Amino acid sequence: MNRAIGLYRVSTSNQINGSGISAQQDAVRQYAEQNGLLLIAEYSDLGVSGAAPLEKREGLLKAL
Repeated sequence: MNRAIGLYRVSTSNQINGSGISAQQDAVRQYAEQNGLLLIAEYSDLGVSGAAPLEKREGLLKAL
């Protein structure tokens, strides 16, 4: 079984408190299950812009 890592990012408080992060998690978990992937870790960057420099994206750094 191939392994995968989930990475989730939302930049606004509405996305953090709304369904943004949970929708991403559901989609990644469903994809992994449907494609025979073992999700071995999940990381998040909450309240961080995708344009932020790498050193500001703790979840992405951990995933890498």
